[in-house]
Amino acid sequence: MIDLARDFARLTEKLKNSKEISIPLQSLESEEEIFANGLVTKALAYIGQIRLEGTLHLAVAELLSNAEKALLKRTFAEFFANTADYDNPDFLKSFHRKLREDLRSLRAILKKSKPSIEVNMKIQASGLSLSILTGSMPSLQEDEFIHRAMEAGLRAKSLADLEALPDTIEAEGRGLAISVFSLKSAGIPGIVYALQGDRACFSISVPAHRPDENFLSRIGSDLIGEIQSLPAFPDTTRKLLEMCNSPDTDLKSIALEIGRDAAIAGELIRVANSGGFAGGRVADIAEAAKILGMSNITGLLMRSAAYAILDERYGVTEELLAHPVRVAVYSRTLARKYKLSAIADQAYVAGLLHDIGKIVLVHHMKQTGSLSSVEKTSRFRDRRSQVNLEEIACGADHALIGKLLGEKWNFPDELCMAIGMHHSPLGAPKETRKLAFVVYMANALADYEEGQTEFYSVEPEVLAFFNIATVQAFQMLAGSLNSEYSST
Repeated sequence: MIDLARDFARLTEKLKNSKEISIPLQSLESEEEIFANGLVTKALAYIGQIRLEGTLHLAVAELLSNAEKALLKRTFAEFFANTADYDNPDFLKSFHRKLREDLRSLRAILKKSKPSIEVNMKIQASGLSLSILTGSMPSLQEDEFIHRAMEAGLRAKSLADLEALPDTIEAEGRGLAISVFSLKSAGIPGIVYALQGDRACFSISVPAHRPDENFLSRIGSDLIGEIQSLPAFPDTTRKLLEMCNSPDTDLKSIALEIGRDAAIAGELIRVANSGGFAGGRVADIAEAAKILGMSNITGLLMRSAAYAILDERYGVTEELLAHPVRVAVYSRTLARKYKLSAIADQAYVAGLLHDIGKIVLVHHMKQTGSLSSVEKTSRFRDRRSQVNLEEIACGADHALIGKLLGEKWNFPDELCMAIGMHHSPLGAPKETRKLAFVVYMANALADYEEGQTEFYSVEPEVLAFFNIATVQAFQMLAGSLNSEYSST
């Protein structure tokens, strides 16, 4: 079995030195799946294509899911149905019921057998070669589904076209169509499907980075125009921010100025009384300012102004307000727990603001009619795939839109970077990587507590940074942070 702490650095070094690596998998939701995801990210970083991380993860996730389902189907046939007719409608109906009701027992059988799925990667001068070998020969109907799904992905011009796929294409075939369409949208040639002996092989070639590429050019002019049309921060906020950034201003002067604005003063006291700060003992503006400190006051001002502007134009739901607060508290707690107190305040602010791009992006998708397609396609897929589907529909995901909003409103560079990289921290520059790792991990833990992601989707380099090597350690950390957050 692959060991996260022992083997990831070794395989990464082999990949970096243009040697082929192979990862055997028995099933998904395993340490081997973490390795496959993490090494895909590292490979893309080495060839200068980290921006394609979401796209390739979506494709790999769908291919691995299909490969596992093929093995689960044969496991079900052997141990439960006593048949080898994998295409029989009654058998398929029983199998899919078993998947819904008792996937765990099927996976338990798989995990006792030899690994049958292989993920192979190699970096060459031309880019990354990636292949996935399945553990079985496709049946005639499975082969037909594969071809039809790939053709549908190539023909599609939008996610809505994929919604219209015939019901005869199974859910796994629909996922393959989405993968092909996603790769095509990102400018990657696509997936090559072939038979190798008694196994199916799916290959993807990712070209090395071209320096003249401008990924922002993929964003539609209407979405860019939407961002540019948003108003600047109010004069009151701008004056307070200038005071906070001036070495000649003290907290007493800041508190006096905040007292002139009832809304900002109320927010300051509310936050000072929240978890991790005073916890309900503050009623005075000056005391609240002292408890929060200059950095947190600055972040509070930016968040308050940003959400006020976005709420006035689009409306902000409670869900979009609640999750960032959880991530902010988790970020600050993680920074302190892992001896990164120097960036704890920055992490808290980045957590508060990490999802501001969602508000603009959701509005844009509603206006263009793509929101329904993205929501339907995102169901039952992990957070990474959901983010990539935003990019397919709009040319940008909410993290990038948030970064652009931060730049428009003159947020500090490190804050813009943390917002933009909260789903892809390995793309952050060295000087802000710790901050990006903290916010990414806090967001992953919050998503886990909210049922939106799993341990097996988290970047292994980030797990190693926080010294988390097992699902149990991840669950314990998530539970600890959630307990502390819920008790405030």
